[in-house]
Amino acid sequence: LEDADVIDSANREAGEVEHVLLDAAGKPTAVVIEIDRMGLDKKVVVALADVTVAPEQGDPDDHVVRTKLTKDQLLALPEWKG
Repeated sequence: LEDADVIDSANREAGEVEHVLLDAAGKPTAVVIEIDRMGLDKKVVVALADVTVAPEQGDPDDHVVRTKLTKDQLLALPEWKG
């Protein structure tokens, strides 16, 4: 999933997946999204419950991540300092 494009709830590209976060058992729990913006990009954590993952049309080896949030809502999340 890393480097997968992230599409927001308005069907606009918002950024890309930077990391997948795992719990102590190694199960994925969230993704770190690097949000495209003027100046420095911002990295935020979004729970897997708030995203869906699908193969990219025309390239089944690549994925697209869709979030229920808008780009503005993503930008309002606390910055990830991992």
